[in-house]
Amino acid sequence: DQAVSTCNYTITFDIPAGTMSGSPTDFYGRFRLFSTQPAFSAFAYNGPASAGEVEDYNWLTSENPVIGIAKELVDVSGNDDGSYTVVYGLAVENLGDVALQDVQVTDNLGTTFATASGYAVSSVSSDLFTVNVPGYDGSSNVNLLAGTDSLALNTTAQITLTVVITPGGSLGTFNNSAIASGDSPGGTPTQDTSDNGTDPD
Repeated sequence: DQAVSTCNYTITFDIPAGTMSGSPTDFYGRFRLFSTQPAFSAFAYNGPASAGEVEDYNWLTSENPVIGIAKELVDVSGNDDGSYTVVYGLAVENLGDVALQDVQVTDNLGTTFATASGYAVSSVSSDLFTVNVPGYDGSSNVNLLAGTDSLALNTTAQITLTVVITPGGSLGTFNNSAIASGDSPGGTPTQDTSDNGTDPD
């Protein structure tokens, strides 16, 4: 008979962003178990070794994807024909613990300016994202982005949206918001409705 002793160890380490692909469960830890203290040359995680037993363990890792968006009214200027040029600024931030992919921002201008005589999208631009131009019109197509871009950890992207509005007889307040969304590397979705201002949360 052989005496067997057991013990518990806690190993804590960080997994760099982008290391894993697929579902969050596709991650394994490989251990080589020895009955005695091995020489350094034999202490390897793969390949031949003079002793020891290799065992692989499936580790469950967690993802906490969080996207945030803020929207502000940057400028309003009147035009000679009675219309107004309105400039919006949107800030989209990755607030979670993994990179985000397939990031999208939707903005429904048709609902916002339903009581106005009309509106037209003048321009859409972004410092990091690929914008949906000329597709985005704010009504039949409300996607501001191509939806194929990623957003790294602790990164904020800016979007500028310029709209020409003809209010007609409706001069009241027009309330507007945008929705940001994205997926984690493992496919977990995240979504946020814009806060008023420049600070996403």
